[in-house]
Amino acid sequence: MATSNMELYAAFCDGGQNECPPEDVGGIPGYEELVKTFRSGTEVAKREYREWLDMGPKKNWDPKRYNQREVDKRMALVAPESSTFLS
Repeated sequence: MATSNMELYAAFCDGGQNECPPEDVGGIPGYEELVKTFRSGTEVAKREYREWLDMGPKKNWDPKRYNQREVDKRMALVAPESSTFLS
């Protein structure tokens, strides 16, 4: 198979903002409830979310957080380079 006729396509993200909603958060209403809880909810409600999100006992989930390195790692899992060739 000649590689000269093949082009490499790779998924990448060159920037962004904000944390993505957690899996199975319950759609937009669930995401809004999560944000509201960490902004002004009770400690009991925050503790329940922390357990669900597998976070430490005093950590707060931050919807404004953005980590480019973490995004790059996730993108590599979704579209590994070995499967991004297109002829």
